[in-house]
Amino acid sequence: MRDLGRALAAHVPEGAVLHLSGCAKGCAHPAVAPLTLTATAAGFDLIRNGTAADAALAHVTADELLARPALLTETFNAP
Repeated sequence: MRDLGRALAAHVPEGAVLHLSGCAKGCAHPAVAPLTLTATAAGFDLIRNGTAADAALAHVTADELLARPALLTETFNAP
């Protein structure tokens, strides 16, 4: 997961924080972050302006994020 964070760091808006969490408990960073990726069995939940436990804006895989890092900041339609 650290490699993914390093690869995505250049795509995080200046001054923003990208929190990568191994689970929805988000123990390392329980506060709200501008961008959060929470690991799931199928990939990651993408959460904006929330915690690792908040509802996901989108579900993405590491491959999708690496191929299209703009997914971090694009606007998605909520399900």
